[in-house]
This record gives sequence, structure tokens and C-alpha cells, in this order.
Amino acid sequence: MHLGFEAAFKENRILFDLSSKSKVQDDIRKIIQLYCINKLILLGDIKASIKRISKYEWQEVPEFFNYISKYAGTYIVPGNHDGNISLLVPESVTICSVKGIVLGDTLLTHGHVMPTASRGSIKRIVMGHVHPKFSKANSILNSQRVWIFLKARKEKIFNCAKGLVDIVILPSLNSAMYPEVQKTSSQVSPIIKRVFEHDAVESAIAVTLDGSIIADRHDALALLLPKNSSAETKVSLRG
Repeated sequence: MHLGFEAAFKENRILFDLSSKSKVQDDIRKIIQLYCINKLILLGDIKASIKRISKYEWQEVPEFFNYISKYAGTYIVPGNHDGNISLLVPESVTICSVKGIVLGDTLLTHGHVMPTASRGSIKRIVMGHVHPKFSKANSILNSQRVWIFLKARKEKIFNCAKGLVDIVILPSLNSAMYPEVQKTSSQVSPIIKRVFEHDAVESAIAVTLDGSIIADRHDALALLLPKNSSAETKVSLRG
């Protein structure tokens, strides 16, 4: 969600009309009520700053959690932007391991650290961190947030494991953060780096927020490549 990203822009004299927090928490409330959810797991990057807590975050992040935790039990898998997040979280919210949590056969993680080898029995990884968006010149879908679904050979991620693992890469919930300054490929998820380095991807698709498949293997993989890639379709890899 990167709550508080507006503060960094304000410091550079780029102003937004309003905080994105209100819309984010309203979107989450609607999802909770629509699907009768009683537990909510947030996959990291709750706040925007990495090494500090901004003045904005001291106020807005606790207010966000106090609001959301009234509707569902709330859990956080910390991301790389969530340093000192415990100082902002009320006692009603549970902070989980930075390496993620396992529910059934699914690992839920932010994606900025590699899973341990002991997770080799899982069938699915659900992660954030990359914030994929479609980026293709002259397309009406340009800059739209997308889901990425990969099927990869498991042994390239977990030592001694066999078979395939599904990797689901979530789009950011905060639609307002997309004016954010683009970052470099050094912040790509190590999980994604690993499967690329070993050419371990068996299949891949990109899906819009309304469920339309807009890219198959070649173009979907291009959405995960560094911004200086020669691929025809590119995306900024941000964390």
C-alpha cells in the first residue's frame, strides 16, 4: 500500500489533492464486507519510507490499522518498507515473520527475501513487492495494474524439491501510488530473479484487475524484466 508515499512527493513540491489512505481503507472494508472475511493478511509495504518513520506515517498508519482491525483480525507479513512497523501497530494487529506464513499449501510472503528450503512442500507462493503494471506504448491498458501468474520448476527455488510451484504476484492495492518515481532492477524480488536466472518458468500470464488475460508467456515475462531490458513490453520493477 505504501501509505505515506505522498509525503515524499510533497518534499519535492509535487502535491496531491488528498491522502490515498481513505480510499485504501475503504476498498479493504468493502472487500471484507462483500466476502464476509474475518481475517485479513497484508503482504507488506504498509508504509512508504524504508529507514525511518515519516511524520505522516506516525499519524496515518495507526489510524489505518485502528480502522481496519474493527472489521477483521489483521496480520502483517512485513516488507522491505516496514522497518519499525511495530511502533505504529496497535496490539490488536499481529506482525508475522518477514519470511512469510504458510496456510495449507500456500506461502504468503512479501517477496523481498527468499523462502527457506523447508518450504519445499508448498504448491503456491503469493507475493507482492514487484507491483506489476502493464506498460505498452499506444495501448489503452498502458499503466494499468495487473496480476502475474507464473508456473515454475520448484527445484530452482527450493533445494531438493521436485515438481512445479505456482507464483501469484499481486498488484498494489493503492492505485494512487503509480506516479511514484520508477526504481531499478536491483530491487526485483530474489524469487523472481531465481526463476529467471535458471529459465525455470513453464508458463506465465498477465491478468487485468477485472480478470481479462492480456499477455501470455512472452509478454507476461516481459512485464517482470528490468526497465532497461530490450523487451518490447517493459515494466518498472519497484519495491
